[in-house]
Amino acid sequence: MEYLDNGKPYTLIGHSYGGPLIVQMAIERPDLHENLVILAGALDPDVEKPGKWRKPLTWFPLKYLVPGALKPSNDELWMLKEDLKLMQPQLSQLTQHTLIIHGEEDKLVPYQNVAFMERHFSNVKSLKVIPIEKENHFIVWNQEQLIKNSIISFTVK
Repeated sequence: MEYLDNGKPYTLIGHSYGGPLIVQMAIERPDLHENLVILAGALDPDVEKPGKWRKPLTWFPLKYLVPGALKPSNDELWMLKEDLKLMQPQLSQLTQHTLIIHGEEDKLVPYQNVAFMERHFSNVKSLKVIPIEKENHFIVWNQEQLIKNSIISFTVK
């Protein structure tokens, strides 16, 4: 990110498992990022429930039977819960302006994640939450215009 630094503030945007990724980036280098936009982000380790069927697929020799891109995806999903637990104590270090947009009927990343972020993002400069009624996990595609407009109005100050 330092290589791309043009002296203007960065906005990190992450959807789903990209939410924890941008949060970790912001914790590690708060000087580089002014804004965070978390779209249906998975940050609460208590609601993250990887399917029990995933664990055996991480074992030798079964892991070699998992096809292509599904292997690293399965490994990442299985490890995410532990990674979120490790990240949790650091969440109060976040200082960036933060926008959270989440579908209230999201079955893949439950809306409970929003309350978790509201509790743990205790030192952010500002926190704005946009709940989307009757919407699922695919808000980026189903609510494209709302997402675009919300990000633009949030970041243009």
